Amino acid sequence: MRLEASTPTDKRQPQNITGSSLWSKQNAGLRRGPLQWWYSVAAPGEPENSTSQDRELVRAGRLSSIILLITFCFGLAQLPNALNSINHLFLFILLSAMAINIVALVFNRRGNVRAVGAVMVVVVELAFILVVVTSPTGLSSRSLTIFYMLVLTELIAVSLLPPKSVFLVALCNGAFTWAAISFLKHTPDLKIATPSSYYSAIASPLVMQLIVALVTYLWVEGAREAIERAEQVAALERALAERDRAEAEQKQQLEQGIQQILQTHIQAANGDFEVRAPLARENVLWQVAYGLNNLLARLQRATQSEHELQRTEVEAARLTEAVRSAKVRRQPIQAQKSGTLLDPLAQELAGNYIGQ
Repeated sequence: MRLEASTPTDKRQPQNITGSSLWSKQNAGLRRGPLQWWYSVAAPGEPENSTSQDRELVRAGRLSSIILLITFCFGLAQLPNALNSINHLFLFILLSAMAINIVALVFNRRGNVRAVGAVMVVVVELAFILVVVTSPTGLSSRSLTIFYMLVLTELIAVSLLPPKSVFLVALCNGAFTWAAISFLKHTPDLKIATPSSYYSAIASPLVMQLIVALVTYLWVEGAREAIERAEQVAALERALAERDRAEAEQKQQLEQGIQQILQTHIQAANGDFEVRAPLARENVLWQVAYGLNNLLARLQRATQSEHELQRTEVEAARLTEAVRSAKVRRQPIQAQKSGTLLDPLAQELAGNYIGQ
């Protein structure tokens, strides 16, 4: 009776989800969104196998591309005012800022997000300062709105540069606000005759700039910490998925190795000592298979030796009978080769007579 081994049929393959595939799935809807064309023109390309630094660069690049688009549209909206302004340098300042804005799009596309952020802060800051300083009529009540609009530079800095840079930008804005209100020429509609009116005019934009800097810094820091925690969770999930995948592969390897060893045992039990367990060194059961193969090799040699011994015994009996027959009949000994160890003896005895 021959033995047979059963083979398991349920093989479940583990799912291996990487950070890059999760990133692709999360951005699947964005690829079909209305901003995809703009991102393809002005934002860094989305990598296939991305790291956390790559994803942060893409996120910041997309945000800077949106800010560049907004500032460019703001410049277009200011063109009528620049054309009708009595400040003849206003148009030159506006067109220069828009040209630099366009050049910044190229560098943003290449991934130089930090450099683009610094350039945008400097350009917008200088544009506001030059518009105020070059005004031929001096500082008017309408010009005071520019000091409130300086918070745009703080928003750009906190979004694209290290978050702490917002306080440096706020300090520059505050210094310019104080210097402009204190030392520039005022138009008649801007009446700052008393200390209370002076402090009222200077305090409002300074307080607004300080509040915007503080709130945006806290918001960005909180968002950054949240992103870092999300990245840590994603890294932990990837590590757990990799561990589960390795355990599943090891389990499958064990099952296959056990089946191969069992099948080898069954064939050996049925008398086939030439069979070997075909396990590679990478298999966890390789040492077991190696020991089994050594045992089967020795059993094969022992079987061959036993078979050779049986043939030798048969040939010895046949040769003895041939000698006895030749002795009785007084005929030469009839000995033939048999492929055993007795062939040299049979060759020596062949054709000889046995004397009394």
